[in-house]
Amino acid sequence: MDQGYCVFKHISCTLCISIGLLLSTCFFDYFYCSNSYAQDYNDSITRQRSDAFGLNSPAHVNVNNPDIEPIHTPNPSRHKTSADGRLSLRNYVSGDSSQTYESPTLFLSFLEADLHLKDITSSGLRLDIDSTFILDVSQANERRFGETERFDQVRQLALSQNFGALKLSFGRRLITESGNAWVDGIDLKYHLKKSYTAIGIYGGLSPDRFDRSLTLDYQALGLYVEYQKRPLSLNLAYNVLLFEGSLDRQFLYQRTHYRIIEGLFASNYLILDFVDEPQITTFLSTLDYTPIKALNLSINLSQYSLEQYRNQTIYRDIIEPNQALILGNEVINLSYQRLRLSGAWWFNPKLRSYVSTELKSRAQDGRQAYIYTAGINHTDLLNSKIDLDLQLQIAQNFRTDTIIVALSARRDLGSQFSLDARLSSFSGELLDDGTDRQGLFNEAQRIFLFGVSAIGRITRAHQVLATYDGVYESEIADYKSDEAITIHTLSFFYSYLY
Repeated sequence: MDQGYCVFKHISCTLCISIGLLLSTCFFDYFYCSNSYAQDYNDSITRQRSDAFGLNSPAHVNVNNPDIEPIHTPNPSRHKTSADGRLSLRNYVSGDSSQTYESPTLFLSFLEADLHLKDITSSGLRLDIDSTFILDVSQANERRFGETERFDQVRQLALSQNFGALKLSFGRRLITESGNAWVDGIDLKYHLKKSYTAIGIYGGLSPDRFDRSLTLDYQALGLYVEYQKRPLSLNLAYNVLLFEGSLDRQFLYQRTHYRIIEGLFASNYLILDFVDEPQITTFLSTLDYTPIKALNLSINLSQYSLEQYRNQTIYRDIIEPNQALILGNEVINLSYQRLRLSGAWWFNPKLRSYVSTELKSRAQDGRQAYIYTAGINHTDLLNSKIDLDLQLQIAQNFRTDTIIVALSARRDLGSQFSLDARLSSFSGELLDDGTDRQGLFNEAQRIFLFGVSAIGRITRAHQVLATYDGVYESEIADYKSDEAITIHTLSFFYSYLY
């Protein structure tokens, strides 16, 4: 018997049994519990703001009762459909001053539509959509960025309905509780009685990873558990991805956020893959401590892979020409390990300094990198209503040494408008002396980035943003040209909140 069929049959049986147990529990709870205490957790995972330099206070994840909305039986007489979301339009125009390359001006438009409809029917039916539509007006293969995306993205499009403690979702779902599992199918989530625990099961097709289209080639199945009660927030999941009925990927997902004591938080994020052999492909762990109000310290340890779960051979005929010199015909196994220590000190409510030291290593060639960052941030400088941030970064990278100096300023012009300005200097030196790569290609040694933005908050529902960004590249040396070029980019952003 075909091995893939056996795997699919085994997983299907497991899921059928799990669904049976889940529905049996729901059946018992519905008929024997007159007063349901089941809680309706928020569909999205608790968002934790990560701030490497202490720009914000540590994220206090509220997992107490106020974040958990009780499930109520809909009242037809009070039925009223409500809608909220965002409609955003982004337009970009970009060109450069190069005389060597025939690079046409680039025109791109992005339409992003997010919509959440609640109580579509008297029973509480809900619709969620999260999408981006791309229009490449110029239809140009822009030389700096390679082939631009020509496809639209519908990340989520699903209907959901509560049946007491059971929530049924159908359609395209990005299931954050399961480690961002992506499925075109059914998601069942059940909230256990008198507890902060929810269990879920999902199954169906899985979208194409390249163009986000509906495909019959991939199938996704999984189970997940969610627990939230102060001081602990926990997610655990098992996910399976099949390709044409054969096992393609299976992985465990785990996320934890725990408040040890007041001001001390620990969190981690883990993905463990099982395709060839058990391997940690993603691991993030953070310890965040605020001993006093003016001081914040954090330690971050992480491991991640650019290839999620298996090695892929990259050939010259399927990549952009500007990548061929870097990748060649080698097998990519880019696994990185990183240790970062950071801290921030508030001299007063307006003045803050921050530092960070980072050590990185990668499995591809055993190279190491060191990144040192220091900065100072001042709000309302000299009572001028100007917020200023100055940062210096020195990096001994895997193949280059770089220095970055960045200055940014912001000033509010009343309650509805503000101006942003920024200036950065980048200088780098290639370390691959005597190699074929240096003989053919040198990265830009000196780059200046500058820009200004005008932000308008016309009303709570309407927001606009106009931006100019410039890039000046000098000391370029490759086998075609050594000219310096300036890249100009204009962008306009409009957002409607409804």
